[in-house]
Amino acid sequence: MVFDTGLSTTSTIALAVMAGLFIAFALISSFVGPSRNPDFPGKKWRWGYVIVCVVFFALMMSTVVVFGKEEEEPRAEETAQEHPGDTSSTETTPAPTTSAPTSTEGGGKFANGDAAAGKALFASKGCGVCHTMEAAGSTGTIGPNLDEAKPSEELIADRLINGKGQMPPFRSQLTDQQIADLVAFVRQSTSG
Repeated sequence: MVFDTGLSTTSTIALAVMAGLFIAFALISSFVGPSRNPDFPGKKWRWGYVIVCVVFFALMMSTVVVFGKEEEEPRAEETAQEHPGDTSSTETTPAPTTSAPTSTEGGGKFANGDAAAGKALFASKGCGVCHTMEAAGSTGTIGPNLDEAKPSEELIADRLINGKGQMPPFRSQLTDQQIADLVAFVRQSTSG
Protein backbone atom coordinates (compact mmCIF):
# COMPACT_ATOMS: atom_id res chain seq x y z
CA MET A 1 0.00 0.00 0.00
CA VAL A 2 1.52 3.33 -1.09
CA PHE A 3 0.43 6.68 0.33
CA ASP A 4 1.08 9.75 -1.79
CA THR A 5 1.17 12.56 0.75
CA GLY A 6 2.33 15.20 -1.71
CA LEU A 7 5.27 15.88 0.62
CA SER A 8 8.97 15.35 0.11
CA THR A 9 10.55 12.19 1.55
CA THR A 10 12.35 14.20 4.24
CA SER A 11 9.12 15.88 5.33
CA THR A 12 7.24 12.59 5.42
CA ILE A 13 9.98 10.95 7.51
CA ALA A 14 10.16 13.91 9.93
CA LEU A 15 6.39 13.88 10.42
CA ALA A 16 6.32 10.09 10.88
CA VAL A 17 9.16 10.13 13.44
CA MET A 18 7.58 12.94 15.46
CA ALA A 19 4.17 11.28 15.31
CA GLY A 20 5.73 8.01 16.48
CA LEU A 21 7.42 9.72 19.44
CA PHE A 22 4.20 11.54 20.33
CA ILE A 23 2.16 8.32 20.17
CA ALA A 24 4.75 6.38 22.17
CA PHE A 25 4.72 9.09 24.88
CA ALA A 26 0.90 9.04 24.97
CA LEU A 27 0.77 5.21 25.27
CA ILE A 28 3.40 5.15 28.02
CA SER A 29 1.56 7.93 29.85
CA SER A 30 -1.76 6.11 29.51
CA PHE A 31 -0.79 2.51 30.23
CA VAL A 32 2.71 2.02 31.63
CA GLY A 33 2.83 4.90 34.12
CA PRO A 34 -0.56 4.25 35.75
CA SER A 35 0.03 0.48 35.95
CA ARG A 36 3.24 1.03 37.94
CA ASN A 37 1.91 3.88 40.04
CA PRO A 38 -1.88 4.37 40.40
CA ASP A 39 -1.23 8.00 41.37
CA PHE A 40 0.82 8.65 38.17
CA PRO A 41 2.53 11.11 37.77
CA GLY A 42 2.19 11.82 41.48
CA LYS A 43 2.63 15.07 43.37
CA LYS A 44 6.41 14.98 43.04
CA TRP A 45 6.48 14.74 39.21
CA ARG A 46 3.19 16.46 38.32
CA TRP A 47 4.69 19.77 37.06
CA GLY A 48 7.54 18.01 35.31
CA TYR A 49 5.01 15.79 33.52
CA VAL A 50 2.91 18.81 32.50
CA ILE A 51 6.02 20.53 31.10
CA VAL A 52 6.98 17.38 29.12
CA CYS A 53 3.41 17.22 27.73
CA VAL A 54 3.54 20.86 26.65
CA VAL A 55 6.99 20.37 25.08
CA PHE A 56 5.78 17.29 23.13
CA PHE A 57 2.71 19.19 21.95
CA ALA A 58 4.82 22.19 20.86
CA LEU A 59 7.29 19.90 19.05
CA MET A 60 4.49 18.08 17.23
CA MET A 61 2.81 21.32 16.12
CA SER A 62 6.15 22.81 15.05
CA THR A 63 6.96 19.71 13.04
CA VAL A 64 3.59 19.92 11.28
CA VAL A 65 4.06 23.63 10.51
CA VAL A 66 7.64 23.21 9.26
CA PHE A 67 7.47 19.86 7.46
CA GLY A 68 3.75 19.57 6.63
CA LYS A 69 3.79 22.23 3.93
CA GLU A 70 3.32 20.92 0.39
CA GLU A 71 5.46 22.21 -2.44
CA GLU A 72 3.62 24.85 -4.45
CA GLU A 73 2.56 23.96 -7.94
CA PRO A 74 4.74 25.64 -10.53
CA ARG A 75 3.06 28.61 -12.17
CA ALA A 76 0.00 28.23 -9.89
CA GLU A 77 -0.57 31.97 -9.83
CA GLU A 78 -0.45 32.22 -13.63
CA THR A 79 -2.82 29.27 -14.03
CA ALA A 80 -5.27 30.80 -11.56
CA GLN A 81 -5.28 34.07 -13.52
CA GLU A 82 -5.73 32.34 -16.88
CA HIS A 83 -8.51 29.99 -15.69
CA PRO A 84 -10.12 31.47 -12.56
CA GLY A 85 -12.88 28.86 -12.32
CA ASP A 86 -10.54 25.90 -12.56
CA THR A 87 -8.86 25.64 -9.17
CA SER A 88 -9.06 21.93 -8.38
CA SER A 89 -5.75 20.42 -9.45
CA THR A 90 -4.12 17.47 -7.77
CA GLU A 91 -1.14 17.28 -10.08
CA THR A 92 2.18 19.03 -9.49
CA THR A 93 3.63 18.25 -12.90
CA PRO A 94 1.85 18.62 -16.21
CA ALA A 95 0.38 15.40 -17.53
CA PRO A 96 1.05 14.40 -21.11
CA THR A 97 -1.79 15.52 -23.30
CA THR A 98 -3.21 14.46 -26.58
CA SER A 99 -3.49 17.10 -29.22
CA ALA A 100 -6.28 19.50 -28.51
CA PRO A 101 -7.51 22.03 -31.01
CA THR A 102 -5.57 25.26 -31.03
CA SER A 103 -8.72 27.28 -31.56
CA THR A 104 -12.30 26.34 -32.12
CA GLU A 105 -13.53 29.86 -32.65
CA GLY A 106 -11.59 30.22 -35.88
CA GLY A 107 -12.90 26.99 -37.39
CA GLY A 108 -10.85 24.45 -35.43
CA LYS A 109 -11.52 20.74 -35.06
CA PHE A 110 -14.55 21.21 -32.76
CA ALA A 111 -16.05 24.35 -34.31
CA ASN A 112 -19.05 22.65 -35.92
CA GLY A 113 -20.84 21.62 -32.73
CA ASP A 114 -24.59 21.54 -32.21
CA ALA A 115 -25.50 23.21 -28.91
CA ALA A 116 -28.87 21.40 -28.66
CA ALA A 117 -27.18 18.02 -29.03
CA GLY A 118 -24.55 19.20 -26.52
CA LYS A 119 -27.28 20.00 -23.98
CA ALA A 120 -28.65 16.46 -24.28
CA LEU A 121 -25.12 15.04 -23.90
CA PHE A 122 -24.43 17.25 -20.87
CA ALA A 123 -27.48 15.71 -19.17
CA SER A 124 -26.94 12.11 -20.32
CA LYS A 125 -23.23 12.02 -19.42
CA GLY A 126 -23.94 13.38 -15.92
CA CYS A 127 -21.90 16.58 -16.30
CA GLY A 128 -24.35 18.39 -14.02
CA VAL A 129 -23.41 16.18 -11.10
CA CYS A 130 -20.06 17.99 -10.94
CA HIS A 131 -20.73 21.36 -12.60
CA THR A 132 -23.15 24.20 -11.97
CA MET A 133 -24.60 25.64 -15.17
CA GLU A 134 -27.90 27.49 -15.32
CA ALA A 135 -28.67 26.52 -18.93
CA ALA A 136 -28.48 22.84 -18.00
CA GLY A 137 -30.31 23.31 -14.70
CA SER A 138 -27.38 21.77 -12.86
CA THR A 139 -25.98 22.65 -9.44
CA GLY A 140 -22.94 20.38 -9.03
CA THR A 141 -20.17 21.63 -6.75
CA ILE A 142 -17.31 19.19 -7.39
CA GLY A 143 -16.01 20.93 -10.50
CA PRO A 144 -15.94 24.61 -11.44
CA ASN A 145 -19.14 26.61 -11.76
CA LEU A 146 -19.20 26.98 -15.55
CA ASP A 147 -21.44 30.08 -15.45
CA GLU A 148 -18.80 31.88 -13.38
CA ALA A 149 -15.72 30.39 -15.10
CA LYS A 150 -16.94 31.17 -18.62
CA PRO A 151 -14.33 28.84 -20.15
CA SER A 152 -13.10 29.33 -23.67
CA GLU A 153 -13.90 26.76 -26.35
CA GLU A 154 -10.26 25.70 -26.33
CA LEU A 155 -10.30 25.09 -22.57
CA ILE A 156 -13.60 23.17 -22.72
CA ALA A 157 -12.25 20.88 -25.45
CA ASP A 158 -8.97 20.39 -23.56
CA ARG A 159 -10.73 19.38 -20.33
CA LEU A 160 -13.04 16.98 -22.17
CA ILE A 161 -10.11 15.35 -23.95
CA ASN A 162 -7.44 15.39 -21.22
CA GLY A 163 -9.31 15.97 -17.95
CA LYS A 164 -7.68 17.72 -15.00
CA GLY A 165 -7.78 17.30 -11.24
CA GLN A 166 -10.91 15.34 -10.37
CA MET A 167 -12.26 15.49 -13.91
CA PRO A 168 -11.28 12.39 -15.85
CA PRO A 169 -10.53 12.49 -19.58
CA PHE A 170 -13.56 11.61 -21.71
CA ARG A 171 -11.65 11.13 -24.99
CA SER A 172 -12.32 7.40 -25.10
CA GLN A 173 -16.04 7.88 -24.33
CA LEU A 174 -16.88 10.67 -26.76
CA THR A 175 -16.61 11.07 -30.52
CA ASP A 176 -15.18 14.24 -32.05
CA GLN A 177 -18.72 15.33 -32.93
CA GLN A 178 -19.94 14.79 -29.35
CA ILE A 179 -17.00 16.84 -28.03
CA ALA A 180 -17.84 19.57 -30.55
CA ASP A 181 -21.50 19.49 -29.41
CA LEU A 182 -20.55 19.79 -25.74
CA VAL A 183 -18.09 22.59 -26.50
CA ALA A 184 -20.78 24.47 -28.44
CA PHE A 185 -23.37 24.03 -25.66
CA VAL A 186 -21.12 25.05 -22.78
CA ARG A 187 -19.58 27.99 -24.64
CA GLN A 188 -22.90 29.28 -25.96
CA SER A 189 -24.57 28.92 -22.54
CA THR A 190 -21.82 30.61 -20.53
CA SER A 191 -20.46 33.28 -22.88
CA GLY A 192 -23.12 35.85 -22.69
